[in-house]
Amino acid sequence: EVLAEHAPQLGSRAQQVSLRAPADLPLALCDPARAAQALGNLLSNANKYSPVGATITLAINRAKEEGFLEVTVADEGIGIADEDKPRVFDPFFRAQNVSKTGSRGAGLGLYIARALVELQGGRLWFESALGQGSTFHVTFPIAGNAQTALAALPNPPFRCMIGRIRKPDRVRSALLRCDLNSGRLMGDQNCAVYPGR
Repeated sequence: EVLAEHAPQLGSRAQQVSLRAPADLPLALCDPARAAQALGNLLSNANKYSPVGATITLAINRAKEEGFLEVTVADEGIGIADEDKPRVFDPFFRAQNVSKTGSRGAGLGLYIARALVELQGGRLWFESALGQGSTFHVTFPIAGNAQTALAALPNPPFRCMIGRIRKPDRVRSALLRCDLNSGRLMGDQNCAVYPGR
């Protein structure tokens, strides 16, 4: 779905995507729409900052960290200077060398991507060298590892976990707050609410 959405952008620059994923991967515990948005932001950046005809590598594997899947997006682009690396995830920040590419943007893509990933219990980080491209890594909890997912979440007032609510009417207001704080859309009957740490 993410690749199909970005196919016109990639095609306009004659770029190819090399997809690498083993056949036996487990499912990730994440909101598909929000995960796709985060990965879409990374793919869009790879497209904008890589040259015409470049290959972008998208790989999915089990992470070194137990209980997680890792997605990597690697490009052949302009890279990120050492002095810009600490600010890459700051809102409205754009590295100095992006002005040379002529690409437009508000400097919010990576900030939003990291927030979406962390709200789902994952992490987002990168490696890059100026003129040698960038590799962004994203992790999501593996489905079925609820304790791992809960432990990895930030500390919102409430946390959501897939399950059935025994008394939906008693937690409806708490559930609404949970949805607003987590950024997830969950129905009343499939979300259990736990107090934040």
